[in-house]
Amino acid sequence: MKKSTEVWLDNIEELAPKYAEAKANSFQVQEFKKTQRSMLYGRAFGKTVADKEHWVNIQPEMEQANKAIAIAIEAEEELRWRLKQNELRIEVWRTEQANQRMVG
Repeated sequence: MKKSTEVWLDNIEELAPKYAEAKANSFQVQEFKKTQRSMLYGRAFGKTVADKEHWVNIQPEMEQANKAIAIAIEAEEELRWRLKQNELRIEVWRTEQANQRMVG
């Protein structure tokens, strides 16, 4: 049976590439929103910049882009915190080990 620390290190090793992928996906959907905004702005109606911005912001494509960003950020943050939990468990274990050496 593996020690707790080995399990936590294995978890980090497993989660790290998933976190990197989620972070990259988050970046891509945020950049896609900028592209989508630019394309919509080219088709926008209105006399002023504010009119065009308003038109762009109420388009369903922008709502979809915002939802995609929210989903991507949620996935990224979940993985980040799972990684952090494993890191903190290791830190607690290290502290406990140091305390035991001082006592014993």
